[in-house]
Amino acid sequence: MVAPIPWELLIDELPPVFSVARERRALGTFFMPRARVREMTGVVEGTLHSTGWTSLHWRRVPVCFDNFDPERRQAMPAILQVAAIGRTEEGKPALGLEKVRTYLETHAARQQARGFAVVSLSTRTVIYKGLLSPAELPVFYPDLREPAFHAPFAVLQRKISAAAAPLWSMAPPLHSLAHNGELRQAG
Repeated sequence: MVAPIPWELLIDELPPVFSVARERRALGTFFMPRARVREMTGVVEGTLHSTGWTSLHWRRVPVCFDNFDPERRQAMPAILQVAAIGRTEEGKPALGLEKVRTYLETHAARQQARGFAVVSLSTRTVIYKGLLSPAELPVFYPDLREPAFHAPFAVLQRKISAAAAPLWSMAPPLHSLAHNGELRQAG
C-alpha cells in the first residue's frame, strides 16, 4: 500500500524537530536480513549523512502475528523505518533520496545482503507491503488501524501471478506507481 507519510502517527515517537512541517522531512522503510540489521542500518545512516540528511531516528515498525504460522514468521525480515531531516543547503531532497536508494540497493547486492530492500524512501509517501493478502495487511501492520493514519489517498496493489519468487522484497507495490509486467492470472 502506498500512502502519504503519516507524520501525525509518528510524531510521538520522534524528536520534536520532526513535528515542524516546514522542515525537510523524509521517511524510509526497509526490509533487512535479521542477522545483518546492525550492519545495514549503519550503511543506511552513513549514506544518508553523506547526502545531507541529519537527525536520523530509527523505528521498528510494529507488526502483529495473529493468524500467522511459524513458517511465515521465520521468513519475515526485520522491518524498520528511519526518519530524517535534510539540510537546507543541499539540493532537492527527492533527487538525493533516489541516489541514496540506488546506492543502498547496489551495496546490498554487492555484499550479498539477501533480503535487504528499500521499501520506500521519500519526503511524501510511505509503503507498507509484505507477502500478505490485502485483508492481512491492516492486521499485520497495526499502524494502518491507528486513527492518526488518515490519508487522502492510498494505492493497494495485489500480485496476481505466481511466477515471481515468494520474497518479501519482491512483494508489490513497487517504489512508485508502475506495473511489474506480469499479467497472467490463473483461470
